[in-house]
Amino acid sequence: MAHNTTTGRESAEMNGDIWPSIMPEPPYTKPAYWRGATVLVAEDDEVWRHVVVMILRKHGFNVLEAANGREARELYETPGHAIDVILSDILMPHVNGVELAKINFEGRFVPFIICTAVNDPFMALEALHHGVQDYLVKPTEEHLLINVLIGALARHRFYQETRENPAFEGNLDRIIIKPRLSEVPLAHSWLFHKMEPLRLANRDKGFVYALYEFIMNAHEHGCLGLGEQLKGELIRSDRYAEELMRREKERQGGRIEICISLLHDKVAITIEDDGPGFDPQPYLKLSHDDLIERLKRPSGRGIAIASRQFDSVIYGNGGSRVTLIKLLGHPAATLA
Repeated sequence: MAHNTTTGRESAEMNGDIWPSIMPEPPYTKPAYWRGATVLVAEDDEVWRHVVVMILRKHGFNVLEAANGREARELYETPGHAIDVILSDILMPHVNGVELAKINFEGRFVPFIICTAVNDPFMALEALHHGVQDYLVKPTEEHLLINVLIGALARHRFYQETRENPAFEGNLDRIIIKPRLSEVPLAHSWLFHKMEPLRLANRDKGFVYALYEFIMNAHEHGCLGLGEQLKGELIRSDRYAEELMRREKERQGGRIEICISLLHDKVAITIEDDGPGFDPQPYLKLSHDDLIERLKRPSGRGIAIASRQFDSVIYGNGGSRVTLIKLLGHPAATLA
């Protein structure tokens, strides 16, 4: 599949012999916790919506279908619909994907993923400012779609479970974690806990969610040496998780240090790994066209997007240390 919109001929082929090649049986197994999760699919392209719904149901998800943004909003607002994640197009009749993301951002705030063919950097960035966790370009590959959904659900579930019992207690302002994927959400959850005194509304939490990208960058790029090009190749061939685990086993040492300071009118977070560093400038100074081009790739876009949530992003020590500063609209409280 290499099209943005589906023609009548392609639609007919999907109902014939080509269908099995579009939707092969999954070559991998995943943790069972996400099976039965409900995905709200908001998509006005009937053929693409049908493809996505079939894929999701094949992998064990429950699906609520909406042919436009208004239908999606009605399903979202109907009592009794336990929606676990939203997968939405951007351009739709009545209510577009950005407006839907804003409704979710100020409401239940479930994981929200954009899947669109729209090459509009302004709409993409506006959606990301409303708590959208990922951005996929249609047509996306099946394993990438499923892995993005599972990742969003896993992080959301982890944050919900650690909300009342945070992974790190006490008046800490610094933690050190090992370069293990299992410890990345622990560190992110700790940062969430540290932000509790700020009493941020959902619409103001975008920068907190963006911190995950910087911790993951320290882990996979800094400590494990997975560069952008190699990561992209691994994701396309569905070998990323396998290679990540292999490198984690090979590297017994390593560390990522995270520090946080809640100052009078700003928050400062420093993340440092013990890797060789990298040149961050290509990711921080992107034109709108370059940003859209990166949004189409499976890697090399996280830092570019996440950095836009902060007022200042300062790299040091050859790129292995980053200090992120967010200005606040009100005086900050002390650390919890």
